[in-house]
Amino acid sequence: MKAFFTSIAHNLTSLWRFSGYDTRSLFWPYAITVCVLLYAAMMTIVLPEMERMVTGSSRPEDVFAIDMSGMILWSLLFTAIATMLLAASVVRRLRDRAKSPFWALPPVALTVATSVTSPTNLQGMLALPGWATFAIFLASLTMQISLIYLIVLLAGRSRSGSAGTSE
Repeated sequence: MKAFFTSIAHNLTSLWRFSGYDTRSLFWPYAITVCVLLYAAMMTIVLPEMERMVTGSSRPEDVFAIDMSGMILWSLLFTAIATMLLAASVVRRLRDRAKSPFWALPPVALTVATSVTSPTNLQGMLALPGWATFAIFLASLTMQISLIYLIVLLAGRSRSGSAGTSE
């Protein structure tokens, strides 16, 4: 339990320090905590909003016109907060793995791109030309793959000689 609180304290005090290295034991408890809190915050906003939208539609065809722009804006806000909380620790962890910090950029850029370009309702999605729907699908798939690859990079062992050191 002490290691958990050490990880949280270390990363919160190093929120804007992009230099140095972080071991797995310093990175993962903090990263998992941020992700769990992000998920809880998103569900707190998204589930009541979804319930309101679905119960507000009196006919089955109304479901196609449900506007999800509010949920998308909340999701982008929470993602931005999580990105700010995780950015420096991800950079330090990647550096500890002898990997470029630029590996963290594709998931963030693709998340924003897919959120901004996707229609906010099913009717809008059905109105898109086939190539646009496929492009959104492809960007979303690429984002998921890049996020999985980033997690694999972050999960590996520290490079020799850098573990536990910081600049």
